[in-house]
Amino acid sequence: MGSPIDENAVTGPNPMLPKEFRVRRVRRETADTFTVEIEATNGDQTQTFAPGQFNMLYAFGVGEIAISICADPQGKSLMHTTRVVGTVTKALGKLRTGDTLGVRGPFGTIWNAGGTGACKSTSQWIERPAHGSGTWVS
Repeated sequence: MGSPIDENAVTGPNPMLPKEFRVRRVRRETADTFTVEIEATNGDQTQTFAPGQFNMLYAFGVGEIAISICADPQGKSLMHTTRVVGTVTKALGKLRTGDTLGVRGPFGTIWNAGGTGACKSTSQWIERPAHGSGTWVS
Protein backbone atom coordinates (compact mmCIF):
# COMPACT_ATOMS: atom_id res chain seq x y z
CA MET A 1 0.00 0.00 0.00
CA GLY A 2 1.30 3.45 -0.91
CA SER A 3 1.70 6.47 1.31
CA PRO A 4 -1.58 8.01 2.52
CA ILE A 5 -0.12 11.42 1.67
CA ASP A 6 -0.09 12.50 -1.96
CA GLU A 7 2.66 15.12 -2.11
CA ASN A 8 0.92 16.89 -5.02
CA ALA A 9 -2.64 16.75 -3.65
CA VAL A 10 -3.08 20.18 -2.10
CA THR A 11 -0.16 22.51 -2.69
CA GLY A 12 1.88 20.89 -5.44
CA PRO A 13 5.24 19.22 -4.85
CA ASN A 14 6.32 19.04 -1.22
CA PRO A 15 9.11 21.61 -0.65
CA MET A 16 10.39 19.54 2.31
CA LEU A 17 11.45 16.70 0.01
CA PRO A 18 14.88 17.27 -1.57
CA LYS A 19 15.20 17.13 -5.33
CA GLU A 20 18.39 16.43 -7.24
CA PHE A 21 19.77 19.30 -9.31
CA ARG A 22 22.72 19.47 -11.70
CA VAL A 23 25.17 22.34 -11.95
CA ARG A 24 24.92 24.12 -15.32
CA ARG A 25 27.78 26.49 -14.55
CA VAL A 26 29.67 28.23 -11.76
CA ARG A 27 30.77 31.85 -11.84
CA ARG A 28 33.52 33.26 -9.60
CA GLU A 29 32.39 36.70 -8.45
CA THR A 30 35.33 37.34 -6.08
CA ALA A 31 37.99 35.21 -4.41
CA ASP A 32 35.44 33.87 -1.89
CA THR A 33 32.09 34.49 -3.63
CA PHE A 34 30.51 32.45 -6.41
CA THR A 35 27.23 32.04 -8.27
CA VAL A 36 26.01 28.55 -9.11
CA GLU A 37 23.39 28.04 -11.82
CA ILE A 38 21.48 24.78 -11.43
CA GLU A 39 18.72 22.83 -13.16
CA ALA A 40 16.60 19.84 -12.14
CA THR A 41 18.09 16.50 -13.17
CA ASN A 42 14.61 15.19 -14.04
CA GLY A 43 14.25 17.79 -16.80
CA ASP A 44 11.57 19.77 -14.95
CA GLN A 45 11.99 23.38 -16.05
CA THR A 46 9.16 24.80 -13.95
CA GLN A 47 11.02 26.10 -10.91
CA THR A 48 8.31 28.17 -9.26
CA PHE A 49 9.54 30.82 -6.81
CA ALA A 50 9.10 34.51 -6.11
CA PRO A 51 11.43 37.37 -5.13
CA GLY A 52 12.53 37.07 -1.51
CA GLN A 53 12.42 33.29 -1.33
CA PHE A 54 15.31 30.92 -0.64
CA ASN A 55 16.23 27.27 -1.11
CA MET A 56 17.99 24.82 1.15
CA LEU A 57 21.06 23.63 -0.80
CA TYR A 58 22.44 20.26 0.24
CA ALA A 59 26.07 19.32 -0.41
CA PHE A 60 25.90 15.53 -0.32
CA GLY A 61 27.76 14.08 2.65
CA VAL A 62 28.51 17.55 4.08
CA GLY A 63 25.31 19.37 5.02
CA GLU A 64 22.60 21.81 4.07
CA ILE A 65 22.36 25.61 4.11
CA ALA A 66 19.74 28.27 3.31
CA ILE A 67 20.69 30.41 0.28
CA SER A 68 18.56 33.12 -1.37
CA ILE A 69 17.46 32.57 -4.95
CA CYS A 70 18.93 35.20 -7.28
CA ALA A 71 17.38 34.16 -10.59
CA ASP A 72 14.63 35.41 -12.83
CA PRO A 73 11.34 33.84 -11.61
CA GLN A 74 10.37 33.46 -15.30
CA GLY A 75 13.63 31.65 -16.16
CA LYS A 76 14.30 27.95 -16.58
CA SER A 77 17.15 27.56 -14.09
CA LEU A 78 17.95 28.61 -10.56
CA MET A 79 20.91 30.71 -9.45
CA HIS A 80 22.31 31.17 -5.96
CA THR A 81 25.18 33.52 -5.08
CA THR A 82 27.13 32.47 -2.02
CA ARG A 83 30.23 33.42 -0.07
CA VAL A 84 32.50 30.69 1.30
CA VAL A 85 32.28 31.03 5.09
CA GLY A 86 31.91 27.48 6.43
CA THR A 87 31.96 23.78 5.72
CA VAL A 88 28.85 23.63 3.51
CA THR A 89 29.61 26.76 1.49
CA LYS A 90 33.18 25.52 1.02
CA ALA A 91 31.81 22.25 -0.43
CA LEU A 92 29.34 24.15 -2.64
CA GLY A 93 32.19 26.37 -3.83
CA LYS A 94 33.95 23.29 -5.20
CA LEU A 95 31.01 22.34 -7.46
CA ARG A 96 31.66 22.23 -11.19
CA THR A 97 29.51 21.73 -14.28
CA GLY A 98 27.72 18.37 -14.17
CA ASP A 99 28.02 17.92 -10.38
CA THR A 100 24.81 17.34 -8.43
CA LEU A 101 23.38 18.73 -5.22
CA GLY A 102 20.13 18.45 -3.30
CA VAL A 103 17.60 21.29 -3.26
CA ARG A 104 14.60 21.82 -0.99
CA GLY A 105 12.23 24.74 -1.31
CA PRO A 106 11.43 27.39 -2.10
CA PHE A 107 10.80 28.77 1.38
CA GLY A 108 10.29 32.23 2.83
CA THR A 109 8.00 35.18 2.48
CA ILE A 110 7.56 36.70 -0.94
CA TRP A 111 9.26 40.08 -1.14
CA ASN A 112 7.06 42.95 -2.25
CA ALA A 113 8.74 46.34 -2.49
CA GLY A 114 5.38 48.14 -2.43
CA GLY A 115 5.72 50.28 -5.54
CA THR A 116 9.34 51.31 -5.01
CA GLY A 117 10.46 49.75 -8.27
CA ALA A 118 12.99 47.64 -6.39
CA CYS A 119 11.69 44.36 -7.82
CA LYS A 120 12.02 45.67 -11.34
CA SER A 121 15.53 46.93 -10.58
CA THR A 122 16.49 43.56 -9.12
CA SER A 123 15.16 41.83 -12.21
CA GLN A 124 17.13 44.16 -14.47
CA TRP A 125 20.26 43.54 -12.38
CA ILE A 126 19.88 39.80 -12.82
CA GLU A 127 19.44 40.10 -16.58
CA ARG A 128 22.53 42.26 -17.09
CA PRO A 129 25.21 40.12 -18.76
CA ALA A 130 28.00 41.45 -16.56
CA HIS A 131 26.38 42.07 -13.18
CA GLY A 132 29.70 41.31 -11.53
CA SER A 133 33.31 41.33 -12.46
CA GLY A 134 33.61 37.56 -12.21
CA THR A 135 33.85 34.97 -14.93
CA TRP A 136 32.09 31.65 -15.45
CA VAL A 137 34.54 28.95 -14.43
CA SER A 138 32.64 25.85 -15.46
